[in-house]
Amino acid sequence: MFTDPRNKIPPAVQPVVLIFSIILIAVCVTANAGGEINPARDLGPKLVAFTVGYGWDVFSYLFIFTFISVTEIISGFLIPIFVPFAGAAFGAWFYHLSLGIHISDDKDHCKTDDRMEMNEVSRVTIGKSRIAIAK
Repeated sequence: MFTDPRNKIPPAVQPVVLIFSIILIAVCVTANAGGEINPARDLGPKLVAFTVGYGWDVFSYLFIFTFISVTEIISGFLIPIFVPFAGAAFGAWFYHLSLGIHISDDKDHCKTDDRMEMNEVSRVTIGKSRIAIAK
């Protein structure tokens, strides 16, 4: 969504919007370690807590959230590993159906090459450095 050239989001703003979206998801959805959207970041602390002596409860969401009635220990272990991949596939499919097919592919709206042509730039030498100035 952010990198689709048809959305007219400037390339300099795309990383900021992407990072803000990831932080928003991490703050709103994740638990104590904040790593449930990244399986590698979620599994490591759980394995360390398991080896320190907290037992099998670290792989359950009952260990983190006491108000959710999840009884299976495996569900708390497998959800952070498999659900982000399914969510990414669903999100791409949902974006394509809700927004992607409704945006036109006109060349006027889809400008991917923002570089200036060489004939539009004049070179100026100041001291030992050369500077390119647009006309």
